[in-house]
Amino acid sequence: GLARLLEDRYGAADNLTDRRTVLSLVARLPELDEQTRQRILEDFYTQWQSQALVIDLWFNLQAQSPRSDVPALQALTSHPGFDRKNPNRVRSVYGAFGMLNLRRLHALDGSGYEFVASAVAEMDTINPQIAARLATPLTRWKKFDPTRQRLMRDALNSLLSGDTQDLSKDLFE
Repeated sequence: GLARLLEDRYGAADNLTDRRTVLSLVARLPELDEQTRQRILEDFYTQWQSQALVIDLWFNLQAQSPRSDVPALQALTSHPGFDRKNPNRVRSVYGAFGMLNLRRLHALDGSGYEFVASAVAEMDTINPQIAARLATPLTRWKKFDPTRQRLMRDALNSLLSGDTQDLSKDLFE
């Protein structure tokens, strides 16, 4: 079946490009069982954990996957390899989610918008420029249906609900 095919291709890959291609499928395909998915993802991480740019890619592929809902993203940001002070790592999770995981970002329960707003608020205290960039998907609310517009505005307003003096100049703009 599919699991066997992907495991065989992953095992036979003799270069990073081929492994990355299989990893992208493993991260995305809804019909792949979770056990096989986790086994391949963990193997890739273990093999490449000393290569920061490759691990950024590992985070990115998972964050942009429609299989990754908010709890899965929270698990990613709790992973020992995730570092909020590393701009590339932050972009590989929060940025990839906000720009590439459109199904989960625009979920009708508003959870994707809340996740982004929470990340923006947290990052604003660490790196205001990145926080402002991460907020970009929420600022495009006019392009969406009334329900999503309201949810996106609510998420943006949640950033303002505290003292606006606590917001960085980058984010406030």
